[in-house]
Amino acid sequence: MSLEWELSCYGVAEKHLEETFKSSYVQMIGIDMYVAGIMSDCQEILEHSDDKEAVRQLLNQAKYYLSRRYDEQRQAADEDFRKRRAA
Repeated sequence: MSLEWELSCYGVAEKHLEETFKSSYVQMIGIDMYVAGIMSDCQEILEHSDDKEAVRQLLNQAKYYLSRRYDEQRQAADEDFRKRRAA
């Protein structure tokens, strides 16, 4: 993906999203709570402005984080399956 596409889609570079995903803060509170915070931000924006572009970008960020969490869980399950199968 190009940086231009990332900025249009997420409002930030994907590198920033990945750094946030791996941050100690997000690891401490959990990705689900972090995404809930993003969704609350979307509600605030909708209540106080008409910035639908910002809401769209924040929702795309939330989807990115949930997708990353799913990918990690899937990889862990696949590794566990391989280990059990080899045993």
